[in-house]
Amino acid sequence: MNKMKLGDADLEAIGNLIRVVLNEELDEILDEKLGHLPNKNEFYASQDELAKEIRDLRDEVTTRGEQVRRNTRRIEKLESKAGIVAS
Repeated sequence: MNKMKLGDADLEAIGNLIRVVLNEELDEILDEKLGHLPNKNEFYASQDELAKEIRDLRDEVTTRGEQVRRNTRRIEKLESKAGIVAS
């Protein structure tokens, strides 16, 4: 029986083939697992939208707070003129 020995070039070629197959399998697995996630641009766009909504809400809270203070002062003046004692 004639046995062939693998040389360094053969072993390197086998190693390269294994790396290629593993990389392809890994790419498929990652695509399957991570495919539903947004890409970087989509993520940053959504973060920009959220930041704008937070800024808008803060502005609205500030505006509403000022309106409440003005209304409270007006009510207190009216109660004072009407002789109503607030509890």
